[in-house]
Amino acid sequence: MDTRTILGIVLVFSLILAGYTFLSPTTPTETPNAAVTEKTTETVNTVTTPKSSTPKAVSGTASQAGKRLYENGVYVTVIEHGTYGFTPASLEIKAGEEIRFVNVTNLTMHIIADEKNSSVAYRDFNQPNTLGKGGAYQIALTQPGIFFYYDLNSNPRASGIITVLPR
Repeated sequence: MDTRTILGIVLVFSLILAGYTFLSPTTPTETPNAAVTEKTTETVNTVTTPKSSTPKAVSGTASQAGKRLYENGVYVTVIEHGTYGFTPASLEIKAGEEIRFVNVTNLTMHIIADEKNSSVAYRDFNQPNTLGKGGAYQIALTQPGIFFYYDLNSNPRASGIITVLPR
């Protein structure tokens, strides 16, 4: 794809996601975490580019899907892998923010980049190990672009899209 086509796709998805965000009610809540230097939570639609891959432990049963948390000086948006796919299935974030995939099913989760459809190839996006219920996979997305992903273990494959905007 040429640059103008990619920018057009990003613009369309951004407009769709902006409309969804405008129509979606947000209710701020706080997430307890002793390591958090500043606490804010909001529901957003965001996209990012991966920077690093580190699994994180998950606790609690309350849904965090779509929540944008401020932890250790970085915004982290939660995507839940559920029985019927990812929630939210599409997300928009700014470069440098992180995504935390949380498995809330009794099935296993293995996140893989769909490089054929993504605007930017980013192999570090791929989850190194399969995780069971309660497992989490967190990555920082530093490069702007559109990232398609899917769960390697789902049948039919659960999939999603993350749009990472420049800072």
